[in-house]
Amino acid sequence: MRRKRDVVKVDTLIPDEMSGCNGVVSCVNLWRRRGGDGLSPAPRPVTLADGAWVPLMEWRGNSRAAIIAKRGCDVGVICEGVVQRVATLSSEAACAVSYGTDSVVLMTAEGPDFIDYDAAAGLWHHRGPLPKFPAVRFVARKLGRLSAEVPQYLPKDGDLRRARVLGLSDEKALKASLLGAYGQLCATASAAGGWIQPVMMRCRYVDDEGSTLYESVPVAVMLPDGGACIEPVDVAVFKRSLTDWTIEPFALEADAFDVSVVVPRLDIGALRAARVAAIEILATPQLHPVDGSSLFSYRAMHPSSNEPLLRVTLPRNASYGNAAALGRLVDRFDEAADVVTRIKMLHEGGTVTLTNDRAATPDDECARVNAVLERRMPAVDARVRSFGAPHGFAASVCVSSGDAVVWGNVTRIPGTIADLSEYALSCGDGAWTGCIEVVGASGLIAVNHIEGSAGAPLLFSPLLAYPDARATELRIYVRAASGAVMTGQFDLAPTADGGHAVYVDAGFKPVALVDVADSLPAQSPVEIPRANLPGTIISATSANPLMPVSVLTVCADAISAITPAARSQSSWDFSRSHLYAFARSGIYAVSVGTSRRLVSSTLIDVRGIDSRCAPAFTSSGVVAATEHELLCVSGARARGLMRMDGVVGTGYDSSSGRLWAVVGGDELVSVDLDRLTAATHVGAAGSGVSVKSPGATAYLCGSDALMACADAVAAESEVRWALRRNIAGGRLVAVEVGVRASNFTGCICLMADDCLQPDCAAPMISRFDVDGSVVSPLRFKVAMPRRRYLTISLEGQVSTDFEFNYVKMEMV
Repeated sequence: MRRKRDVVKVDTLIPDEMSGCNGVVSCVNLWRRRGGDGLSPAPRPVTLADGAWVPLMEWRGNSRAAIIAKRGCDVGVICEGVVQRVATLSSEAACAVSYGTDSVVLMTAEGPDFIDYDAAAGLWHHRGPLPKFPAVRFVARKLGRLSAEVPQYLPKDGDLRRARVLGLSDEKALKASLLGAYGQLCATASAAGGWIQPVMMRCRYVDDEGSTLYESVPVAVMLPDGGACIEPVDVAVFKRSLTDWTIEPFALEADAFDVSVVVPRLDIGALRAARVAAIEILATPQLHPVDGSSLFSYRAMHPSSNEPLLRVTLPRNASYGNAAALGRLVDRFDEAADVVTRIKMLHEGGTVTLTNDRAATPDDECARVNAVLERRMPAVDARVRSFGAPHGFAASVCVSSGDAVVWGNVTRIPGTIADLSEYALSCGDGAWTGCIEVVGASGLIAVNHIEGSAGAPLLFSPLLAYPDARATELRIYVRAASGAVMTGQFDLAPTADGGHAVYVDAGFKPVALVDVADSLPAQSPVEIPRANLPGTIISATSANPLMPVSVLTVCADAISAITPAARSQSSWDFSRSHLYAFARSGIYAVSVGTSRRLVSSTLIDVRGIDSRCAPAFTSSGVVAATEHELLCVSGARARGLMRMDGVVGTGYDSSSGRLWAVVGGDELVSVDLDRLTAATHVGAAGSGVSVKSPGATAYLCGSDALMACADAVAAESEVRWALRRNIAGGRLVAVEVGVRASNFTGCICLMADDCLQPDCAAPMISRFDVDGSVVSPLRFKVAMPRRRYLTISLEGQVSTDFEFNYVKMEMV
């Protein structure tokens, strides 16, 4: 009898790369080609620099690209395979951002440090941290005595017997004459380039980019006698009767002054290190004690005598010398002030004369100051000022996104006053030494000793401000050449906006030190307390990354990483950008509004991320590694991608479009985020400890070398792939393996068994050795009994053009 012919069934498999997926039990150094279906040799990491370098950022500028990296406290720049060791910092750099076109800010635990690129020499230089900037002193210099006449006036309704000796129309006329004379005084002084009333001034050190490096506290600059036209004026009255009398002409007088700015000599090395370009001098309008919108006061003196007097006081400005108003003005100084000059003779020092070139009337100046005082200030501004100059901050993580820079896990570093010369308005002769102490509820906040060969401070500003609302007392000590130590203690009160603590003299006149001390405080070092705010972030502009724009507390625990958010821009969203902040307590979405202000933070997932190497910004979203899985954070949610235990760090390479991860410290894995498959690169990680992607490339950071994860494929690669499949429904008769390569030295093995345990060793059925080029699929006939499981493995040394496209199994 003729035997019935067996029906051949063909099962074609596209090789997968992920172990545990579709029966794949091993995939080493093979991955799926981008946009293809088969497997090809995966690129092997390429060494960029020997040593345990860790990339901080990718820098691009002046048509060059480089990697800014650290190795402990060392900082180096890696460019075209060459490492230039630039600096050894006092503490290890935690993160870095670009500052202008040719500078980089290195953030350490001690605060910011700087390196610069010299395009002409093609070298990097260490600038160092910001130096201590010496004080700029303002001295009012008397120009001369000015006088403006108030003309004779015959009251229409005057009666010396009444409490109010003038009628309403007469009061208006006399007030107008007074204000006219006062306005004439101000105009005459302005025409001569001077002021007659106190002016608030401060200095600001700026760099080549126009960014602020340091700014002093505002001081009230005035002559030793204080403001003008404050005291009442006794005016003669020509009396004919109690109801018939004339106010005689009289004069309002005031001393005009200009301002000498005493600029200290700056060391050229310090100038070069800080890149100081100029000192800007800022000044507010004059602080007028006279306000035309107020009523003026007057009273008759000796009305029954033959020579009565009329004591007249100009209309008072309620905010003049008022501690609360001046405190608000200190907090909002930049809104009220203008830059009146830029001084560039820094390395020489000297004196610069400031003149008043404003033609504003007293009413205009009062209106401008009052508008600033009445403007509502957001409460967050007090926190912003607490991190801005003269204070500073340190951070352990940062991100630069668009024109914004955001710092996380911050520590507030209290600043110190440059020296007590900042507060001095008048100085004498002779050498001197001095000390200034700022005291808070918990002890000293700042302390500074200073000495000079001449110019001992004599008078100080009646407005003493310190940019920290926690300060409660200011102590000043000055020892003159005679040996006498003069001292003064001034109680500070926090401003309403919380930006400063201020003292204002009751008479708003320059103050002198009147107490005597036994000695100056000892010059022992004082540990100024810092405020560690691990869950706080600070935003700034990329043009000035160290000048805070806003502050936001995201969580109570430490922020381990910050990344840009991958999300679509909806119609309400055009003016905002978004970030993700990662912490052990969860993942937070942070909204950044206009002017780079932090708006809000929202907890979007409770799965914690406590490694700064864990998140990576990818084209599919931000991928982050928890203890047991990979998450993809996109929009306002996080979803699980795949289980992966022991991930040390992740990085994304934009050229290959794959996520790279180090698992367990020595196993390098690449993940196809589109197909959610992963390939293992055995032997590629070596002694690698982590992966980072501070830019468009993923870097493998090892104890022996820094490598780029994806680069050109090596000329020869050791590959391995194996598939275990249930074939209980038939008997295998042939196998076709779709491979192509100009060189393939290895073998293809078939193993089969009936064991139900996937980790049992399967007996060998067939082994096919290959050595040479492969230009067509390899087909093998197989003679084997029926088995439940079949394992097909491929391993060997392959060329770069190796392609593994399919496995075709024929069964009957």
